[in-house]
Formats: sequence, C-alpha cells, structure tokens
Amino acid sequence: MISAEDYREFVATVHAPGQTELQCAAYLHHAAALLTDGTPFEIHDVRLEDRSFFGRTDFIVVATMLGEAGGNEKKAFIWELKAPQLPLFEGDGNQNRYRPTPALLHAENQLLHYYHEALGSDGFRNRFDIMNRDNIKIGGIVIGNYPSVYASGATSEFAMRLATHSLNLRKRFFYSSVGMRVYTWDRILENVDPTLNKVNCEEA
Repeated sequence: MISAEDYREFVATVHAPGQTELQCAAYLHHAAALLTDGTPFEIHDVRLEDRSFFGRTDFIVVATMLGEAGGNEKKAFIWELKAPQLPLFEGDGNQNRYRPTPALLHAENQLLHYYHEALGSDGFRNRFDIMNRDNIKIGGIVIGNYPSVYASGATSEFAMRLATHSLNLRKRFFYSSVGMRVYTWDRILENVDPTLNKVNCEEA
C-alpha cells in the first residue's frame, strides 16, 4: 500500500502544471492489481518503458491470475501512459459531438503497435516467461484527469456528457472486442488512496 506521504506527492504530481506523465508513472505500481483483468494471485513484475521494435512500451504488469476453474495463469498486461494534463476529447465542429484528441489517438496507435509486436516477439515472451500468446493482453490507456482535464473546451455538464458519450461509443465498438480500458489519472488516485478501503474503481 502506498504511504500517506507518497500519496500526497502523487496527487500533487497529477495536478501539477506541465506534462508529468513520467513522474506519475513512478507511482503507478501501487495500482498494479487494477491494471490486470481480474484477481491477481501474485504480481511478478511491473516494468516501465520496455523496448520494442516500434518504440518503448510505457507500462507492463506481469501477474499470476486466479483462474475460474482453480488453475492459475501468468499474464502480461500492456499499458500506454499519457500525461494527466492532456484531455481525451475535443469538439468536433458540431455542438452535439466530441471526438478523440490527437493525444488519445496517438496513445491508441502506440498501444496497438506495441501489443502486436509483443504477440510475435519471442524475446518478449522469454523475458517475462509467458509462452502462450493468449496470455499477453492489451491493458489500456491512462490519460487525463476527470473532470478538470477530460474534454478540451467542455465548460458545461452537457458538454461533459457528450464527451463521455464519445468514450462510451469507442468502448462499445472498438475497445470491448480486445478488452482494452481507459482510465483517467484521478481514477488511479482513487484506487490507491490509503484512506479508502477500495480494491477496484470504475473506468473514466
């Protein structure tokens, strides 16, 4: 569990000016269980910036997961990180529609390439001792900060609902088929808050 002092520093880093992606990433191991797809029996490795052909994968969690029928499986979950100061959505030239920002699209594209590379990489599977490609998973993206940095130019509750609708469409038609998730940094903070007795938190 994160200490109260480290948690205060994490909160300050999330809300600091500039882009603090790398500084925030240093605290993300405290949320490792959240960044898997179930109940981890054991967290083996949490790694920042694992190199691949397409660049550096931002964050990988390797864990033994409790199986539904009693068997346990070792899995790797690949995540892409963007700064909490970067919004997810922006206006789309229509007062009733929002679209992903370049930052979110960039994160999606990076994550897909890193995941594809990991599936075909003997080096990746040997490095993490995961030979079954089915156990290499897309985790998702951590970006932005709800509600202050969520949708660029959104100044009303109605605009925020429109931005959330855009996210829900991407979840339904794109993300759900591969198990991909999107978290904002405030959800990470909520999950690791030492004053709360929480195991999981909702997505953005």
